[in-house]
Amino acid sequence: MGDNIYIVHKDSGTPSLDEAAVQLHVPVETLDRSFGVQPIDPRVGDYAVMKRDDTDKGGTSPHGPFSNPGIDTFGPPR
Repeated sequence: MGDNIYIVHKDSGTPSLDEAAVQLHVPVETLDRSFGVQPIDPRVGDYAVMKRDDTDKGGTSPHGPFSNPGIDTFGPPR
C-alpha cells in the first residue's frame, strides 16, 4: 500500500500532527510531515492528513482512508 488521506476534526483552530495521530490511533511517525495538516472545511473543523498505510493495518476510522491518486493532464499542455 501507499499513502492515504484521512480526515480529522477539531472544533477550534487547526489540529497539530500529534492531535491528528491521537484521533487516528496511530503513531505520529506514520503521518506525512511534508503534507502536514490541510484544511478541508475549517468552518466545521475538518482537516486532512496523509498517513503511510504500508507500516500498520490499524487506525482505520469512519473518516478514511481516502485514496490519493496522482493528478495529471489529459493530453499535451496547450
